[in-house]
Amino acid sequence: MYLALLILLLPIWSHAQIVTASYDRTILSKNPASSTTRNLGQIALFSSFNNSQSEITEAYAGSPTSVTWDEKIKMNKTGIYFTGHGRFSPELYVSNDTAEKSLNLNVAGSTNHQNLKTNMLNNMFNLGLRLTRRLSIGFKYYSPTYNNKEQYAAKDSSGADFSFTHLSNNKITGIGGGATYQVSPGWYWGAYYISIKQIIKESVAYTGSITVPDSSFDGELSQKQYGAGISYLSRSMSKGMRFEVAYSRMEQDPTYKQPFGEEIYSALEFSHRVFTFGFNAKLRKNAYFDSIELLDYLAGAKNFSETFTPTYGGFLSLGSSKGHTIGVSALMYKSSGEKKLFNQDQKAITTFQSLMINYAYLF
Repeated sequence: MYLALLILLLPIWSHAQIVTASYDRTILSKNPASSTTRNLGQIALFSSFNNSQSEITEAYAGSPTSVTWDEKIKMNKTGIYFTGHGRFSPELYVSNDTAEKSLNLNVAGSTNHQNLKTNMLNNMFNLGLRLTRRLSIGFKYYSPTYNNKEQYAAKDSSGADFSFTHLSNNKITGIGGGATYQVSPGWYWGAYYISIKQIIKESVAYTGSITVPDSSFDGELSQKQYGAGISYLSRSMSKGMRFEVAYSRMEQDPTYKQPFGEEIYSALEFSHRVFTFGFNAKLRKNAYFDSIELLDYLAGAKNFSETFTPTYGGFLSLGSSKGHTIGVSALMYKSSGEKKLFNQDQKAITTFQSLMINYAYLF
């Protein structure tokens, strides 16, 4: 048995392997065929806790006046995942995700506030198959379900109180596949495609001074997600390097005529005996997300951007190659920038804390 210390500079549970398997054991495969390039398998139990506090300044167009909102978000993900390796490489991810969000107008005597609660059962199953020494294919399936309860209360222009309650129950199903091909020693090409269906059931109930009638909606949306990239991967996980660069896009339901989401991803990783570390960068634009990240976007911890927005991260792992591991990662920072408030970008100062604990057995 040994202890492994993981230091991650991004929120845990990335989902970005498009060509080859990452040296970071917590990263699962977006392209299911990439799992066949992994040298170690594992089964792990995990629990992560993310808290953020934001002070958002709402500025009015053409006016020097502004008001401040206080936002708090708490999220927890607890679950299990399994990753295989070799010619037959399954991956399984199951988690129970919860989030609570509160938004309050920071003005004395104000009754303006919003509360949001989200409960989700998230999951994903990948199966990678190595057909030949160079060619691997894979199949993907996921079907998370979640429900939201949003309550908002405020005063109208005459000072009268009003409120509404928004309930939603949704199911997202993704089915797809991918391939990884070794072009030459160390160099790989990979691509994937996922067809996504979302079943939505929503209702809105109003009280107070609003005269809008209650409403409900039942419908189905479709999306497509696909991408491709190239990678260099050394043959040994205990000593070597990995490089990957890839491009992905997500096409939204044509009914809404929204611009497609995009992601440009790159990673550089090194391994030398007990030391394994790496760096990665993502550029995202418009509505692009991965299934494991659903809770982050539903709770507002992450927001879509109309321009390419970068995020950077990395990891450090200390330990031997096989056996029992105990992993701990922590992250804390304070940043200033922009944050979505009622679908508008506003200036914000955010304090973020993250803690993840996991036990894993590597084989």
